[in-house]
Amino acid sequence: MVDISCGSSHSLAIDNNGLIYSWGNGQGGRLGHNQEVGENAPRQIKELASKHVKYIEAGDASSACITHDLMVYMWGSGLNGRLGNGTNSFQLQPQLSQELKDKQVCSIFKGTNSTFAILETGHVYGWGSSKNGKLGFALSKGKNYDLPREIITLDGNMLYQIAAGPFHTILLTTEGNLLSM
Repeated sequence: MVDISCGSSHSLAIDNNGLIYSWGNGQGGRLGHNQEVGENAPRQIKELASKHVKYIEAGDASSACITHDLMVYMWGSGLNGRLGNGTNSFQLQPQLSQELKDKQVCSIFKGTNSTFAILETGHVYGWGSSKNGKLGFALSKGKNYDLPREIITLDGNMLYQIAAGPFHTILLTTEGNLLSM
């Protein structure tokens, strides 16, 4: 395996051929098998077999991946807008993010009801629940954002990594500095 990720009750893995596997709780479609049935052992996500996945991220009740051509696919629970597709509905199998397909996403990070994407340009987008200010949007007052929106409060900081928790988010810059939202 070349990449792994664990959500609150499911796991993802990518093998050397870029094939993605999921197992655990299938509720809300978070496993990507076009059903809500759980899996006790890793099962290949057939819908992504031809995509050569290079990066995966399992969230609280949803999942995401980035393919070799920098396309983002998301699936699972859309609660609070965490899939970034403009709805709150479940996606039982991976769906190409129309909102991010031209953005050249190099990494994606999922938290509880929130998702972040770092683009090759260094810009950062967030979506989902902004409760407690965890998306970094000024004066959001707990609003849910169901489409990706650029976080402009980063004052030119280039990000390397994001860790999104249930009530806050921390960011690691390329210079090794920590920021918190």
